[in-house]
Amino acid sequence: MLTKEFPEVLGEGLGKYTGNPISFNLDSQVPPWHLKPHRMPFTLKPKVDTEIDKLLAQGILEPIDNARWETPIVTPIKSDGSVCICTDFKCTLNRALQQCAYPVPMVQHLLHSLGQGTIFAKLHLTQAYQQLPVAEATAEAQTIVTHKSAFKCHRLQFGVSLAPGLFRPLFRQRPGISKVPSRPTVPPPYHTLLVKRRRLEVKDNQMPDRGASGRISGIFSRRKGNPSYP
Repeated sequence: MLTKEFPEVLGEGLGKYTGNPISFNLDSQVPPWHLKPHRMPFTLKPKVDTEIDKLLAQGILEPIDNARWETPIVTPIKSDGSVCICTDFKCTLNRALQQCAYPVPMVQHLLHSLGQGTIFAKLHLTQAYQQLPVAEATAEAQTIVTHKSAFKCHRLQFGVSLAPGLFRPLFRQRPGISKVPSRPTVPPPYHTLLVKRRRLEVKDNQMPDRGASGRISGIFSRRKGNPSYP
């Protein structure tokens, strides 16, 4: 089993990018915003509390008083019934961010790069952007406000407009992933790596660096254009 052979990569814990922390360049002409938390259905509060406790235990969140920026959260429900804490930065922080010029690839280009692959696997990074630590000033700028309290965020958050453009080049620069262009692998559009092969073969030096964590899913094969799923 791949999960037993590569526990550091495919384990249950949250990985952490070991390079320099992310730092935002904010427009000095845009003043900080303080918004109240969004109203939340009473039935969602226990699930949100559970997610906040998890993020606190992971060191992603830290309580803060009198932050310069405070942004409310939104809580989409995931397929397993739990919630994902995202942040409504479009009304606050995103207004002050200097946009990243790194392009997000077109879906048509990604599909074309599948080429002659016959075996495919999807490597999904756990909590994706939250594997990237941020500088202290950026953590405060990402402060979220909830029904419980305000928390500054020590990892890159979902809802930051720069996140896809920041995440993708760093993801490709990781040891093991930096070799991807010469390998039968499709560049990730956001935080998922699609691997293609003519035959199933896994080597240790082709796995992502141990600083990241994730899971492999959706392995399937095709022969003469007809996909088959295990």
